[in-house]
Amino acid sequence: MRTELYLNPKFFRSVLRVKDILTIPITSLETLMGYHMIRKTAVATLSLSLLVLPVAACTTVAPSQGYRSAGSTAAPWQIRGELFDITNVKIFVNDAKVIDERLSLMSGDGEFRSSYNGKEIMASCATSAGLVMSSTKCIVFVDNEKAATLTF
Repeated sequence: MRTELYLNPKFFRSVLRVKDILTIPITSLETLMGYHMIRKTAVATLSLSLLVLPVAACTTVAPSQGYRSAGSTAAPWQIRGELFDITNVKIFVNDAKVIDERLSLMSGDGEFRSSYNGKEIMASCATSAGLVMSSTKCIVFVDNEKAATLTF
């Protein structure tokens, strides 16, 4: 048997419907209890939303790391990264955005390719989950040579 509670705040009167066959008026006390449950559910939903919002809108920045290819005398490239909205990975080389991709929602992992100054850039990212927090690590390669490990 399915029962539903229909609250009609316009008339401050409520009824209980059983399978759309029987309609029973609800007393004031039962109405107050119904409003209390709705309020309690709304507060719980709002609280959960407020807990998730700061995490979802947060940007984590991995500090810059220097990379110089073997045998090079040029200034080292500065490689840094950002993790935005839990899944959006941005990787910069010398402040130029070379990767702007999304991690898998299911696994938190991803492999991304791009190029910078004629060199192939590849990032292999993985997310490890802990009891309280998760950590995302991206290993950045330049022409198949490990260049940086960015941890968010």
